Amino acid sequence: TTTQWQVTNLPQGFMLTHSSVRTTESGDSLHLMYSDGLASVSVFIEPLADAPHKLDGESSMGALNAYGKRVNESHVTVMGEVPRATVSQIAQSMEFKQ
Repeated sequence: TTTQWQVTNLPQGFMLTHSSVRTTESGDSLHLMYSDGLASVSVFIEPLADAPHKLDGESSMGALNAYGKRVNESHVTVMGEVPRATVSQIAQSMEFKQ
């Protein structure tokens, strides 16, 4: 399932450094981590049923920025201590490949 998700426009220098899958009754929830060697960004992908309080759009708290959006039947949340534009770029370019 991890390989079916990809970032089509990854910020320069970032690459996938970690991935894990957690299976729930609703389906698989994924955690992908991207890093440029200094900063890291977490991407959480979960079935819509498992995301009742989903973030839609941008949010920030101190240095932490996050962006959430629906992609097909999943909810994607991207967060990290990186510029707002970085989390937005990753979230906007997440795609599920059949």
